[in-house]
Amino acid sequence: KKGEAHTILMYIVGLLIASLILVMGYKGIASITSSADQGAIEQFKNTLKNDIDTGSSYGRQATRDYQIPGNFQKICFASKGDKGNTVSTTNPLVDDEIKSNTANNIFLITEDNELTGFETEPIDFQDGSTCLKINNNKIKLRMNGKGDYTSLSTPSSVS
Repeated sequence: KKGEAHTILMYIVGLLIASLILVMGYKGIASITSSADQGAIEQFKNTLKNDIDTGSSYGRQATRDYQIPGNFQKICFASKGDKGNTVSTTNPLVDDEIKSNTANNIFLITEDNELTGFETEPIDFQDGSTCLKINNNKIKLRMNGKGDYTSLSTPSSVS
């Protein structure tokens, strides 16, 4: 009887240790995945910032495809002339940010309406500040350098 109790206790301790290892491993993997996603988002931001910065050279034109990491549903652009004014981008949070004259001029929006904004060189989007739906984590932008800012549009809106 004493030997059986000792064996059962060893199994319980073994299961407890195995459970702890599984939980800690899961948390570690989740942390690594989260860090990788954040890194991919930062890489996207830097790529877009650099393209807008270099795209502002007068007469420079380019069309680029962008892979947007994460679970973002929309990307919104605040045109330089709209800052501090009332606009209607179809997203009230973005509208409030633009009206408050924030330095951010590009906003990523999740399905839960969480906003991630960042600043680039001045931009002007085709018909003013707007939001675009992100399809399959991709968007396509046309850039036209105007010297002191970059004009952005979607390729389908350019004739």
